[in-house]
Amino acid sequence: MQLWLSRPQVTQLLQHVRAHAPREACGLLGSLDGRVARVVPIKNVAARPERRFELDAQQMVQTFFEFERDGLELCAIWHSHPKGEPLPSPEDIREASWPEACQLIIGTGSGQLQLAAWRIAEGEVDRVPLHVGNTLPEVDYPEETPTQRSAIWISAIAAVVLLLWLALTLLPPAPPLP
Repeated sequence: MQLWLSRPQVTQLLQHVRAHAPREACGLLGSLDGRVARVVPIKNVAARPERRFELDAQQMVQTFFEFERDGLELCAIWHSHPKGEPLPSPEDIREASWPEACQLIIGTGSGQLQLAAWRIAEGEVDRVPLHVGNTLPEVDYPEETPTQRSAIWISAIAAVVLLLWLALTLLPPAPPLP
């Protein structure tokens, strides 16, 4: 999985983050075919919005219905860290409840806006590749090594032998010869 945003979408996110500083800004991202199609800012209703975020439930549900209507999938939940780096805080990790969606964090603590995407599931945090641009970069897959090729062939042969053995063992016994 990766998160793919266009430059105008990043600009939209950053403008929203700046407009709400020093409070944490938050929202949802909807995708179509692996690419972010919609950036939706949602009101932060946390009791202490300068230290944490909580999405407004009514706006969130309305956005889910709009995503469903438009054939979009929830691909990320985004929020800002006005005084920190774009790293998941212990609270972000503890409260993550959508493991199928990325967490896009926008950090402004260094004086520069930085973005990073994360997958948080059951307390485990993994970085998600984040691409900004109008075209997805080409991925250069390395050539298979001879060992990998041999392992593929051996696996294929073993699978065929196993299927033949299984097919033969499941055949009913042959009728007696007259």
